[in-house]
Amino acid sequence: MKLILLLTLVVFQDSLSVDNNRMVNAAQKSYQEADYSGALEMYAKIIESNQSDNKTTDIFRMQFKLVDCLIKLERNKEASTTLKDLRLELWRGQHQELYPAYFLHAGNLELALDNDTKAIEMLDSAKMVTNDALQLIEIELRLMDVYALNRDLISATQVLDEIKELSNQVTSTEPYAGDILLAEGRLLGHKGEFNRAIKVLNQALELKKKSVSDGHPDLAIYYQSLGLQHQGLLQYDKALEYFSIALDIKLKYFGQRHLSVSDTYNAIGFVLYKKALAIESLEFHRKALSIRKEKLQASNYRIKQSKEMLGISYAKADSFAKAEKLFLEVYETRVKDLGENNHYVSYSLYNLGALAEEVLQYEKALVYFKRVVEMGNKIYGENNADQADNLNRLARMYWYLGYDIEAKKTYQRALEHNFPEYKFDGHYASMPDSDYYLTFRECNRSLLGLAGVYGNSNNIDSLRLAVPFIKKAEEYLNKHKLRFYNNTDLTSISQSYKFIAENANVILYKLAQRENKKEYLEEIFRLSEQARGSALNTQINEQKARANTGISVEMTNKDEQIRAKKDSLNSLLVSMMRDDEDLANIQPVKKELFELNRQQEKLILEIEEKYPKYSELKYGQRPVSVSNVKSYLKEQEDNVALMQYLYTDREQLMIMLITKDIYEVVFIDDSLGLNSHVERCRKSIETFDKESFEKSADLLNSILIAPVKNYLDSVDRMVIIPDGVISLIPFDVICDNNNIEMLPYVISYDLSATLLLSRKPSSKRLDGFLAYAPVFDDQDQSSIELGGLVLRSDALVNLPGAIDEVKMTGEIMNGTIRIGDEASEFNFKNEASGYSIIHLATHSIIDQSSDQYSKLIFSGSGTDEDNYLHAFELANMDMEANLVTLSACNTGVGKLEDGEGIMSMARSFRSAGVHSVAMSLWPASDKSTPELMKYFYQNLKAGQRKSVALNNARKQYLTTATGKARHPFYWAGFVVIGDDSPITSENSNIAMILSILFLLTAVPIVLVIKNKYLSID
Repeated sequence: MKLILLLTLVVFQDSLSVDNNRMVNAAQKSYQEADYSGALEMYAKIIESNQSDNKTTDIFRMQFKLVDCLIKLERNKEASTTLKDLRLELWRGQHQELYPAYFLHAGNLELALDNDTKAIEMLDSAKMVTNDALQLIEIELRLMDVYALNRDLISATQVLDEIKELSNQVTSTEPYAGDILLAEGRLLGHKGEFNRAIKVLNQALELKKKSVSDGHPDLAIYYQSLGLQHQGLLQYDKALEYFSIALDIKLKYFGQRHLSVSDTYNAIGFVLYKKALAIESLEFHRKALSIRKEKLQASNYRIKQSKEMLGISYAKADSFAKAEKLFLEVYETRVKDLGENNHYVSYSLYNLGALAEEVLQYEKALVYFKRVVEMGNKIYGENNADQADNLNRLARMYWYLGYDIEAKKTYQRALEHNFPEYKFDGHYASMPDSDYYLTFRECNRSLLGLAGVYGNSNNIDSLRLAVPFIKKAEEYLNKHKLRFYNNTDLTSISQSYKFIAENANVILYKLAQRENKKEYLEEIFRLSEQARGSALNTQINEQKARANTGISVEMTNKDEQIRAKKDSLNSLLVSMMRDDEDLANIQPVKKELFELNRQQEKLILEIEEKYPKYSELKYGQRPVSVSNVKSYLKEQEDNVALMQYLYTDREQLMIMLITKDIYEVVFIDDSLGLNSHVERCRKSIETFDKESFEKSADLLNSILIAPVKNYLDSVDRMVIIPDGVISLIPFDVICDNNNIEMLPYVISYDLSATLLLSRKPSSKRLDGFLAYAPVFDDQDQSSIELGGLVLRSDALVNLPGAIDEVKMTGEIMNGTIRIGDEASEFNFKNEASGYSIIHLATHSIIDQSSDQYSKLIFSGSGTDEDNYLHAFELANMDMEANLVTLSACNTGVGKLEDGEGIMSMARSFRSAGVHSVAMSLWPASDKSTPELMKYFYQNLKAGQRKSVALNNARKQYLTTATGKARHPFYWAGFVVIGDDSPITSENSNIAMILSILFLLTAVPIVLVIKNKYLSID
């Protein structure tokens, strides 16, 4: 439209008065700056002041510009009326040179009204009345939008080919260069070629930035399109960054009730659904639907889309009846409006099939997915990610229902769609050998699906054929993860490793049983180990890689500056949002943070290319093996058993038990209901329901401990590597008789065996004890009392027990204490890295939806810090403390991420380099916790292991506790996760060395003296 509308403005100005010239310039400037209301007003004045019976071509062009403003502002009725009048005048006056402009604007209006068929008619008419190559490019770009929107990718591809051919006929496509690349990138994305799409779209964005101002609304579609590609790569947090920028631009220029805003709300809502944040997802989809209902007729496709998105979120929230009602409503109206063979009708059936699968109605789901695939054969081209997804779903239903041949054949068809260079040769055990595929998710599903079908058999040959598919899926995942730079997005990699382990380990267990080969059992442990804490391991290894790969001082300084600036901006952003700052003030901060993230990605890519060892250290750590663990356990002074758990979505449980002499795997294939048992146990503890607690504890014991109890008779200490909700229960309370005083072994915890074995002494010389007890103004403690005891929750009341606790522990450890104003975030950040033991007795606020925003609360004033220490700030702190005790509520609790476990504050301290963390699994009492911590530190100082010290502290607490105070709520909530070795300081090491030296020199002297006396005798 740029060419058709703007080429004659200069000529037009020559025929106008000076005042009109000024107004034209002002109108053009307003339009370029996206002030469409201002531009509209000025264009209307110009047209009004130049009315005559014989309108010039230039006045008509002004009217088209006015129509363009009306469409931008969603004043579509006025735009329609203006276009009708224009049509009459143009046809009456035989202004054929303006027919292309008319049809183009008519097409744009129909697009704005979501009348896609009429839009295509208008745009095709525009093509017929012009031979100008640049005009044709502009028209074809709009046609591509329509075809791509309707997922008619075959037609969209043909149009793109025509655009490229037209581009060769002109000397320059500069007015449309960015738009052409945008169209190409979006088309690649629709086909599922996300990596190629991102490359093309980034080029498009850079070109577009040269022609419009920063933050111009025309850029919003570029950012949103890039977000969609990152979503396709499972990089959900990165996608949200792009969507957020797009949303801010739209809100700034169009306000909160514009239809384009609803598009971004839906995009954000869908990513939140993918992140398993159903409630937050529903909120955004409801916002989108509200805007669309206000602006559009009930039959409009966007309203149907919003209802469908709501249905998807309802399904994620287990509101299946609500979801099905919405899906059926949308499906029926779409069939009526669009006919059977349409992408959106197919998607409605897909959602109905997915819902049927979710509620275990596999026959019903099979019928839906068969129809979806049949439609896809007519709608999509030869290689299409959507059809690969459809085929994978259909194949899984065949598998679940026992139709193995159909399942294998359908999985192979999915591979063909996803791998453009792969052709199925008729052998069901075939697999691609190319690294070029459309989407990793569908690649993973197909390969593991084939493994599952083969593994579903009891035939030994079939079971063996499953193994290569598992290995291939793991190979692709190991390469796919190298594309991830955002630490929060690495959790989706962990989920993929967990998915592999869940599917593979059942097959490997069958093979081990049939062939009696320990190699299969050892592979179960390796895959299980690889499936936990992948993101955390990568974060910790990245710190080591930065320090040990010889990265230049310039790059290191730049990296540190970016990280520090990001922390500062994140904190500022949180503070502004907490204080309900105006959106206009928040947006520049978000934009600056967005640009810093892109700079950091670029820098990391440069480092990886220049220093290959960096990538090797960051990504290359292999999970430890069974033999590694056995060797480690042999080095321990006591008899230790390591127990690793793997709990699957299908409620299957594997317990891997390793001692210095044995390795056993127990597989429980029953539907255990473990999630509900854990929830019931935790609830009974927090509500002091003794009967319910004892019952649920006994049930958990029978599931988690009893199956391996016979191997624990001679064990002194257990190291638990939990999985999923198992992480939320301290094993001490579910052991026999729920009696810690009778417990035959001490229990410690870690996130993975790889972390347990890879821990090395601090590279820095650390010593000393540092304790913090902030003071809060609110003295009203009634809102957070439980059983008469104050809790260290998110209600910021004063904590007298915490102050006593810090004074007491500081005296025991002869350490440094900070109370009140001295217990500030500023002081903590400046001195924490120099201490070996850190104790924080304060309030915590846990964010269950985004772990990066969980925080510990400090006090004090007079600095730039806000006294909220967020998890994202810890990621860039250099902490190598031996132990950090988080003496606050729920510091071991957070959102559960498959593969990563509980995303808690304790985990964030581990990611910062801390060797071990004492954390709480439920609210901490301000009365009982100080006493427990007193005993804990006395025992630590006496040289006991951390787990032994905590275990003995509990027993010591119970010797004096009476009545309700003996309830597990008050003494069982704290556990130690990580390095379990005794606390040793530099000073104690020096003292030990001096003692040894003294003995070495003293013993010969004593012997000489003794011999002298002996000789006298």
